[in-house]
Amino acid sequence: MRIFRLAPVVLLALPACVGSTPELAGEPVGQYMVQALLLSNECGEGHPAPASLAFYVELRHLPGSTSGYWKLPDGPLVNGTLVLAT
Repeated sequence: MRIFRLAPVVLLALPACVGSTPELAGEPVGQYMVQALLLSNECGEGHPAPASLAFYVELRHLPGSTSGYWKLPDGPLVNGTLVLAT
């Protein structure tokens, strides 16, 4: 009977031990702190927005392509097209 009581605890602990950090795509461009201030909210009072916003982000680039990546510290890797400033 004890086996059935311990099994859920063991099964819940396995995902925490099995997971590994995946390799990030591309090469790092840099880490940046983004800060923004709300100047106006065109959505009106029905959709409130914070007066300020701040977060860190890592930008990555796949050499030889126009692929760029945006990574928040605890978020997924988001891909897009890299446009170089001229």
